[in-house]
Amino acid sequence: MKRLLYMMTLAGLLVFGSPVAVAEEAIAKNGETIAENRDSAADTGIRTTFSDVPEGHWAASAVQTAVEKGYVSGYPDGTFRPNQSVTRAEFIRMLADALKLPHSQGGSPWYQPYVAVLLEVGILDKSDFSDYQVPISRLEIMRLVSRGLAQEERYQPYVEAFSGLYNGDLPFTDFREMKEADLPHIALAYGTGIMNGYPDASIGLSKTATRAESVVMIESFLKARIAHPQRMQRLQELKEVAETGTNVHTVSNLELLTEIDPEKIVIEHGLFTARLKRLFVLPLKGDIASIYERKFIWDRELLPEHWFSQHNIEGLVMGVLDLTPKRDFELSPISMPTYLSPGADVLHEEASKRYGYVKTYQYDPKDRQLAKGLTYEVVIGGHYKDNIRIIHEKYLSLKTNGTSNGNFYRLLSNPDAVEAE
Repeated sequence: MKRLLYMMTLAGLLVFGSPVAVAEEAIAKNGETIAENRDSAADTGIRTTFSDVPEGHWAASAVQTAVEKGYVSGYPDGTFRPNQSVTRAEFIRMLADALKLPHSQGGSPWYQPYVAVLLEVGILDKSDFSDYQVPISRLEIMRLVSRGLAQEERYQPYVEAFSGLYNGDLPFTDFREMKEADLPHIALAYGTGIMNGYPDASIGLSKTATRAESVVMIESFLKARIAHPQRMQRLQELKEVAETGTNVHTVSNLELLTEIDPEKIVIEHGLFTARLKRLFVLPLKGDIASIYERKFIWDRELLPEHWFSQHNIEGLVMGVLDLTPKRDFELSPISMPTYLSPGADVLHEEASKRYGYVKTYQYDPKDRQLAKGLTYEVVIGGHYKDNIRIIHEKYLSLKTNGTSNGNFYRLLSNPDAVEAE
């Protein structure tokens, strides 16, 4: 009963009683997404009262908003100390106060009332922390805010779907550090824009959060609670990949012709057994950019110019195979008989080196050596375009030479393709 009262109070504050909730609801009704609305001091010219958070500071708007709401404050010397780390206890207090959760006053240690109320509403779990005085990590924040979002009915289908993700579905270079149990937390926090990656394409699971980062994440969390998840492209891509093995419908008009299932798309070749487990569409024209673009392209500037000037390629399609050699062999465009058609191999190695997958064009000889019995993640590339020469280019297919089993799968169709006259 006590838990129910807390939840009713929380719902009432966020939906009915809080001026903050009213303002955030107006944002959501305008159809804006969290990623599109991250507070930007450079854009708004926000000024704070703190000497170390000047106009133009990336977190100035969030800091000022958080101070006005009353869940964080500065120091007597007039500073905010935006780069100072935040302990687990401090973040828990900030989050509880930001949500305006009722709690008892006083107690020992000082943070006990805040811990108790977050335990009560299900945002904190007893197994989360044994020491509350150490700096909180970004992964720990993701767990807390994702549990908060999961209490909203409209986010529950996403939480359920994310059980179908594997760590490589998260578009970060440090994905191998992610445990299976944390994937839904990471996906929800990233998909809603609460947590973003770094310039090196890592998400920094073990990095500690600063005061500035903490208030930006809490403000994004508050907005996500009343936003429309259907309007968040990141979230939609992750959900589609988790449920279908591809992001095709979220980012393109392409039509999926064959279910992407590694148990159904199986290639038995004399050299290997391969299973197609993922198919990623990467638009190169238009306003939509896939969250997986850096994983396979890294930087569009590295792509051949003639792809656009001569061939009018609209986008790339990257197939991810689980490939198990039946004997040792050296991977190359000649020795690899499985490919996408029409093809488009990314020749540079920036992305594959950073993410640790194998592709047919590997310049370092040691990267081309595949050992019998081991399973490798091998990426093959294809493309699509609207202006085609022959009708077969309307379709993207998976083909294998030299085998009678699993040698052809028609995967995608481009309804916008027009045959040149």
